[in-house]
Amino acid sequence: MSNLTILTIEEGKKHFTLYFDNRDSLSVLKETYFMYSLYELEEVTLQLIEDIKKRDQLIICEITARKNLTGGLKTTNRLFFILSDKGYKESIIEQVIKKLTTEGLLNDIVYAEKYIIKKIKGKKISKNMLVNLLVQEGIDETITLELLEKHHINDYETAKLLINKRYKGKVKEVEKIYKYLSSKGFEQDVIFAILGKEI
Repeated sequence: MSNLTILTIEEGKKHFTLYFDNRDSLSVLKETYFMYSLYELEEVTLQLIEDIKKRDQLIICEITARKNLTGGLKTTNRLFFILSDKGYKESIIEQVIKKLTTEGLLNDIVYAEKYIIKKIKGKKISKNMLVNLLVQEGIDETITLELLEKHHINDYETAKLLINKRYKGKVKEVEKIYKYLSSKGFEQDVIFAILGKEI
């Protein structure tokens, strides 16, 4: 059967429900219902039904994405997985992400920039750890390294600040310092430089 006859239409709060002669039904967002002028039709094709479903999915997916972004900036990668976990199709998600990116609501470089600034002002960690954390968030490593260069982050100075803050003049044990700085992602040459100059 290529066409379905619309028997009745019921209006709800946000949707119209169409009931067909094959006992199937279709819930349609009001915006979509009026856009396709479904109130004028007696029959619908299967292709039209698919188009309607896709459009409704696109609208609902976009609403979900925007709600997620109100809680703060997210990376493209993170938002993709959030929407994917909610069951939206990849093609739908990509359209939504493209739209939000064009609007400036989704920007991985801005996200990375704010993330780095927050970490610089907050708990100190190494450049390596910053890169790893941002890569986990889906930020390209090259972008991260360029931004870190821009902020002139010096691992030696960062490590020195961490040690001074943690020990505050107390006796410093070499093994503990080594383990502590390693856990923060500092490379061995930086740790050895700290041990050689600070102990």
